[in-house]
Amino acid sequence: MAEDLLRVVDSLGDSCPWTASITPMQMIGWLRSELDELAFELQSAADLGMGSARGAAREGAGRVASGPEVLAEAKLISELGDVLFDALMLNGACSRHYGIDPDAGTLCRIAACPPYVARPPSAPPNALAQARASSGVPP
Repeated sequence: MAEDLLRVVDSLGDSCPWTASITPMQMIGWLRSELDELAFELQSAADLGMGSARGAAREGAGRVASGPEVLAEAKLISELGDVLFDALMLNGACSRHYGIDPDAGTLCRIAACPPYVARPPSAPPNALAQARASSGVPP
């Protein structure tokens, strides 16, 4: 499924005049808007009593979500998808406008090796680069 999304994003950059013309800064504006929508939906879910305690109860007790909770969950999933899509579109805009070409696989490997995990305070300064290099990610 992720590969399908990547193909859609790649094809939009080639076939859609709007996508081809959007700048990274414009795409950041769209991404911010989606993040605001996600924050609203997260707050709405919290107002319904959803959250980590609900997740544990739902898994452990087989609790059935109410109508409003089901709708809130669907909205959260939708907004998370929009954020992911816009982040990939931002990657494409950066590739087109700055000539950088980090493919999504490289970005995922980098994201899976964040500095706070890869380099604890006691680690040498080049620990992150070494960790990325050992996983095949360019420094």
